[in-house]
Amino acid sequence: MAFLIGLSAGGGVPLFNRSIGHEMPAMSMAIRGSLYGTHLYAAEKGVELLNTSTASAKLVWKKYQETLILVLVCYNPFGADEHTTKLLDRVFMAMTLVLGEDLLQPQTSADVLRRELRACFAVTDHILGQSDHVGPQVGAVELMHTSEWQKLQEHTAAFAAKHSARVCVTYRCRVVAASDSWWELDSDEIVVLAALLASGQPAHAYDIPVYLPITSPKVPFRLLKCVLASDTELWVLCGQDPSLSDILDKGLDSWQAVLHSLEAVPQHFPRCVPPRVEVDRGITAYLLLDRACSRCLCSLLPQAEMDSSHSPRRQETMLRRRRHLLAFYHSVAGRELPLQAGDGLDGPDDGPAAAIVQTAMETYMCGNDFKAYAIRRDHLQLFAIHRVTVPTYSMRSITGSLFDALQELHPFRR
Repeated sequence: MAFLIGLSAGGGVPLFNRSIGHEMPAMSMAIRGSLYGTHLYAAEKGVELLNTSTASAKLVWKKYQETLILVLVCYNPFGADEHTTKLLDRVFMAMTLVLGEDLLQPQTSADVLRRELRACFAVTDHILGQSDHVGPQVGAVELMHTSEWQKLQEHTAAFAAKHSARVCVTYRCRVVAASDSWWELDSDEIVVLAALLASGQPAHAYDIPVYLPITSPKVPFRLLKCVLASDTELWVLCGQDPSLSDILDKGLDSWQAVLHSLEAVPQHFPRCVPPRVEVDRGITAYLLLDRACSRCLCSLLPQAEMDSSHSPRRQETMLRRRRHLLAFYHSVAGRELPLQAGDGLDGPDDGPAAAIVQTAMETYMCGNDFKAYAIRRDHLQLFAIHRVTVPTYSMRSITGSLFDALQELHPFRR
C-alpha cells in the first residue's frame, strides 16, 4: 500500500495524487499541503528533508530537476531508507522514459505538467506494486530460464545483428533471451522499460517513442513490440530503422526456425526454471538476486505446473506470496545483507552497523503466516519463503539446496 504525490517545486501546486493497493482513498488536500509545507519549511531553514517514519509508514520527499517534488508514503516502515529512495528514483525514471527530460524542466508550466503526467500513471502504479512482478521493487531485471534458452539466445543475437538494434524476447515481461546490446543498457532502464510494456494495454504490435533516462533522456528511441507466440513477445529498441511493418512482414518469418522453442516457453511459467530444477515443497516463493549485474529470478508458485488459468484464486495466492517475499526482502536487504555487490566485503567502514552487514551471510525469520530464510554467497542472494509447517532447523539445508541448483543456471554461473 502506498501514496504517491506530485507537487510543483516552484509553488507546491498539486500535480497528481495516486493511491496504490486495496482500493485506498485518495489523500486529502489538507494532508498533501502539510507534506509540502513541511518540506518547504525545512528548505527555508537550510535543511534538506529526506524521509521520516511513523509507527506504520515511511515518508520520503525528493526534488527532481528543480521542477517536481515527489512524496512517497509507503506502509513498510521497517525497510532500509535506501529502498524507498531508489523506488522513488525509478518512478521519476519512468516519467522521463515516457515524457523526456526537456518536458520535465522548470520552465514547463504546472498546467502542462499536470496534463502530460497522466500518461505516466499506469507505469508508475506498476512500479509501486500493482502487479505480480518484483523487479521494480528490488531494482533488478526479472529473468525466466527455459530448457531451450541457448537456441533462443543465438537467434536473438543474430536478429539484433541483422537489424542493428537492441533486441529482447520476453514472457510476461520476464526476459527469456536478449542481445548483448540490450544488456548494455543500465539495469534501471531495462526495469522501467519492462514496467512500461507490462502496464500497457494488450496489443499484437505497436511502435512507441521512449526516452532512455540515462542513455538518451532528450532524444527518443523507438520501442517496437511484436507477439511471437502466446504471451511471448519480441521487443526491439532502435532508431529510424527498421520500421514496424518490416518487422511484421519479414522479420517475424525468421522466428519460425525456433517456433518449437518459443512454444515451449509457457511451460516454464510460473516456476520460471527448467523442470530439472527441483524445488522443495516447503518453499512457497523465492527470489534469487545477482547484485553484480542487477538481474533476478523469482517464482511465486514454484510448485505449480504450466499456467493454464488466470483464476482469481491463483492471482490472490501470487499477490499474497509476493507481499510475504517483499516484506522479508525489505526487512533484511540493506541491514543484514548488502544492497550492492561490493558492500560489506572490504572491512568495516563505520562502526557496528557496518560490521553486521559484512558478517551476515545467512539470516532467517519466523512469522505467523510464513517462515523465511536468506543466503548470501559472493554476488548472489537468495530469499526463500517457507510454509509455517517447515521445521526451523531444516530451513537452512532446504534453502541451501535450492541455492546450489539455481546458481548452476547459465545467467548466474560465473
